[in-house]
Amino acid sequence: GSTREIPAFIPKDSQISWGITKRMNAYPRQAILECNKIYKDNLSRTKLLIGKAIVEDHIIKGYLIFVLYGDEFVKTSGTSITHIMVTDEYDKLFLASCSGFTNSLDKIKDEFKTESSHITIEGERYYKQTSSIIQGELNIYTFTAIGNLYNVFIWAGIFFTGILVFLSIVMLKVAKKITKEKTKIIDKVVE
Repeated sequence: GSTREIPAFIPKDSQISWGITKRMNAYPRQAILECNKIYKDNLSRTKLLIGKAIVEDHIIKGYLIFVLYGDEFVKTSGTSITHIMVTDEYDKLFLASCSGFTNSLDKIKDEFKTESSHITIEGERYYKQTSSIIQGELNIYTFTAIGNLYNVFIWAGIFFTGILVFLSIVMLKVAKKITKEKTKIIDKVVE
C-alpha cells in the first residue's frame, strides 16, 4: 500500500540524519535493509524496511521505502507442517511463523545455525533448509515437519513387507501344486 503520512521512523524535520535514511544518504546506489521493532499497545511488531535513495544528476531527490510487517508476512506464508524464519545478516529475527525459534535477545537460537539439516524443536523432528538473499543480508530458514513422514514410511514399509511375505507364501503353494500335478502324470506312467 501507499500512504501520505510520514512514517514514525523518519524524522519530521528537514534534516534526515539517522536510521535507514542516514544509510540511504551514505550509500545512495544501494538498496538498504533494516529490521526494526515497533511497540504499540504493549505488543511488539517486527518490520523490515527496504529503502533506496532516488538519485538524479548525482543529487538525492527522494527516497523509496517499503515496509514489510512480520505478522502480515507470516499470515501469507507457512503452513501447519512448514515454518518459516527470516533473519538479517546478524541473526536478528525479522519474523518467525512459530514460537521457540529465538533466544532472549531476539536472535536465532544457536542450535538452528548448525549445518545439520535435521533438527528437533519442542519434541518435533524437522528438516531445515537455509538460503540467503540480497547478497546475504537476509537469511531464510524453512522448517518442515518430518515426524509424520517417518511414520508414513514405516507403515508403508510394514505394509509392503507383509504383501511380499504373503505373495511369497502364495507363490510357494502354487509352485508346489503345479509340481504335484505334473508328477501325477509320471506316477501314472510308472504304475
